[in-house]
Amino acid sequence: MDEDLKKANTHNGSVSGAVEAKKHDQPKAAVLQKNVGLVSGICLIVGTMIGSGIFISPKVVLEGTGAVGPCLCVWAACGVLATLGTLCYAELGTMIMKSGGEYPYLMEGFGPVLAYLYSWSTIIMLKPSSFAIIALSCAEYASTSFYPECTPPQVVTKCLAAACILIITVVNCLSVKLAYRVQNFFTAAKLLIIVIIVVSGIVLLAQGNTQNLRDPFAGATTSFGAIGLAFYNGQWAYDGWNQLNFITEELKNPYRNLPLAIIIGIPLVTVCYIFVNIAYLSVLTPIELLQSPAVAVTFGDRVLYPLSWIVPLFVVFSTFGAANGSCFTAGRLTYVAGREGHMVPIVIPVLVVIVSCYLVLAPIIDKPEWEYLYCTVFIVGGLLLYVPFIYYKFNCI
Repeated sequence: MDEDLKKANTHNGSVSGAVEAKKHDQPKAAVLQKNVGLVSGICLIVGTMIGSGIFISPKVVLEGTGAVGPCLCVWAACGVLATLGTLCYAELGTMIMKSGGEYPYLMEGFGPVLAYLYSWSTIIMLKPSSFAIIALSCAEYASTSFYPECTPPQVVTKCLAAACILIITVVNCLSVKLAYRVQNFFTAAKLLIIVIIVVSGIVLLAQGNTQNLRDPFAGATTSFGAIGLAFYNGQWAYDGWNQLNFITEELKNPYRNLPLAIIIGIPLVTVCYIFVNIAYLSVLTPIELLQSPAVAVTFGDRVLYPLSWIVPLFVVFSTFGAANGSCFTAGRLTYVAGREGHMVPIVIPVLVVIVSCYLVLAPIIDKPEWEYLYCTVFIVGGLLLYVPFIYYKFNCI
């Protein structure tokens, strides 16, 4: 009886050990590491929101309101709305602790169909197009420095935009830590240029340049549609307030850091936007602001000369940082959608393999050349080294 019991225990131990060994042998699923702290979370919000909008769109908001006072009110109201929206997202983020922004919330609340449609439209169209637009804005400001007296050629702008996209993609592929360190650096850079603009405006106002702010509501537009359009354009500059929810799983202590980063980040952006607009109006009249193609550059030419070149340079930094933040969060949506099986249908790789085989074989069959044979022999010739030295691990020493 004792021997039978020992045999049974031995057998059970062997089975248990085999099961444990099998578990260890199985590949582990990729997981998101909690590497993003409070400062990096704030930098992601601020860095993604402050792109090119505040340096270009103030004139659009002013055009919709017709006066300085309503324009500043719209900027403040947009900040309040963005803050309220992010607080709702903070509640969702602490209840549903998954990355991917709206995707997991739609999945939990409405099921996989709406979640899939959201991920499909966002990954395939919205995120890439937004990424491209920001990269083009960055390239336009970068190329302007090389063509001060004329419009840069489109081929130069597009090549710079492609280089921007390539660099950001490589950075985000190499390392998460490198990606958010890049984000932190460029966020600091864009805050620096905003501080320079705001301080310059304060100095000018202290010197008595307040004529554009004395009667701020004169000539205000009361049209319901015009105010709505101005509000919409102001919201464009606040776009990105929901980006932190795309990386919830990577936040350290998300119950604390998610709402805290939002509470700090959004009001900080709002204050920056209001004071930057006031700084612009300390130099430019409303008409001049409306006529300027790039308000920040015009401001720099009048106030910071001969150092006015730093404005387009820092706008490049700002747009580059916004593009990096957009890429950083978009990758998490793709990961989460793929984890649910929504973005990795087998038909796509099968189709790619078939097309690739056609592209390789079609020119060889249509017009055979000796070069194709040479390339094949060279590639296959690598087996002469692989078989003895790598597969059989033959070592002469």
